Amino acid sequence: MDPGSCDRERSREGTKMKHESWIRPTLHEVADEAHVSISTASRVVNRRDDLVTPETQARVWEAIRKLGYSPNRAARTLRAQGSSVVGVVVPDLANPYYSLLIRGAQQAASDAAAALLVCGSSLSRATETQAINLLYDEGVQGVVLLSADETSEEAIQQLLRARIAVVAVHRRVQGIPIVKADTSRGAYSLGLHLLDVGYRRLAVISGPEYLSTFVETRDGVERAIHENGSGALQVLHGEFSYEFGYDSASRLLRNGTVDAIVAQNDMMAMGALHAAADLGISVPDSLGIAGIGQLPWAEQMRPKLTTVHLPFAQMGREAIQRVLQAGSQHQTAAESPILVPRLVIGDTTCRNASN
Repeated sequence: MDPGSCDRERSREGTKMKHESWIRPTLHEVADEAHVSISTASRVVNRRDDLVTPETQARVWEAIRKLGYSPNRAARTLRAQGSSVVGVVVPDLANPYYSLLIRGAQQAASDAAAALLVCGSSLSRATETQAINLLYDEGVQGVVLLSADETSEEAIQQLLRARIAVVAVHRRVQGIPIVKADTSRGAYSLGLHLLDVGYRRLAVISGPEYLSTFVETRDGVERAIHENGSGALQVLHGEFSYEFGYDSASRLLRNGTVDAIVAQNDMMAMGALHAAADLGISVPDSLGIAGIGQLPWAEQMRPKLTTVHLPFAQMGREAIQRVLQAGSQHQTAAESPILVPRLVIGDTTCRNASN
């Protein structure tokens, strides 16, 4: 047996134990450690360092060694094979709306012989920033971003300085173009429908109040109430989940303060429906419930859910097309036309106006 093999085995075991909770360092951290810009660190890592002094190169390589940085070569391998690579960041990979968006993005990428790197931000700004930094490290041609929180401006500016095309989708991010549906218009149509069939005490249950999608929903329903000349609106904020839909609807219904609930998505609307059933409240006779988004299974619900169709798959396709077009020309992505939502009237709001 090689006398050094035991030492190597111990070394490997020690390394394994040391890195059990190890988080892969980013190029950002390398740049900070070496006291250089992110672009300088990237030039050194990618061997495009002809404009970088030997002293600076040495600092970067020392930081790489110290931190244990090792770039993931997946995107580089794909580019070497002639494929464009686009990153997609969504808040929750398990969310069915985002699955529709990714499916549309994948279709557009496949049509353009491009590849996707998809990252989930786990509804966290810190994780979202880490995902953006990872995509920067990979040198992707563009990034499609569905923001989970108030997106880091520094992370976005880093991409733009590197002439990486960035497009927001569904939710606005300051300073970058967006592909979205007109949520305000959809909520307005839904509000008019609820008022037309006799509901007057409306509530919106939504996620965080700083998200543009909530603001557009609230504004749309408020505009319908204003134009109708009667009606009232209250708002509850929480999570985009079935559980919050159930809990918030239960609270509203026990207080007897509403006769119609507009949920920010269909999962929340399902929670509200189940809360009404558990409290013995008849839908739609005593309570109207509607969602926004139209998940594929919404039509299979009984009673059939009234909702607003938002074209998530089309948003994904449009966003990829904008990014690829801009990235190939090293330009800022163009603003996309606002996509038109569609009111889908189901059985959860179909009472007679005389009720």
